[in-house]
Amino acid sequence: MRFELLTHMTVSECNKAVRERLQTSRQLEGWTDKDGVFSLAVSSKVARVFSRTTHLQAAMERDKGVTTIKGYVSTGVAPRGRMMIVVVMILAGFLLIASGYGLPGIIAILTGPIFLIPMAGDYTNSETLLKEVRRTLRAREGTPPKPVTKNPSPSKPTSSPFSSSRSTTGQARKPPGGTSRTTRR
Repeated sequence: MRFELLTHMTVSECNKAVRERLQTSRQLEGWTDKDGVFSLAVSSKVARVFSRTTHLQAAMERDKGVTTIKGYVSTGVAPRGRMMIVVVMILAGFLLIASGYGLPGIIAILTGPIFLIPMAGDYTNSETLLKEVRRTLRAREGTPPKPVTKNPSPSKPTSSPFSSSRSTTGQARKPPGGTSRTTRR
């Protein structure tokens, strides 16, 4: 899956953040270079036996105050889709065996579950990798997030918390009894 993320961080800040994340994380592996190209990899267990490693490659470029991160990661297949693929491969294998093609049928039956490993591993690993990139680089799809300011400027103090828009011309309000009084100064 190709992706495009946007951030307000500069390319050098992004490189520094990726390097720091790689040093502090036990699960992530990868590299980054000065040109803004980086790669991340994560491994996970599939079916509690097999280990699947998924790689993410991306490049960063800065234009008009916004850094664009364009990259690619294999996404795998969702659980429902995986089951459909395995069932179709097994049915195709039995149909081949019933038609007299024993060896291709056996191969089709065995390849269905074997394809399950990369499809399931990439599905979970791609989500982990994209989440890490978004969080590390404070990046989003579409519009970039607002830049975080470390020292927010203090707001102007108001003269009164009960500010009023009426003018103070010395006119008094009418009392509630319907009689009017005038104040002189």
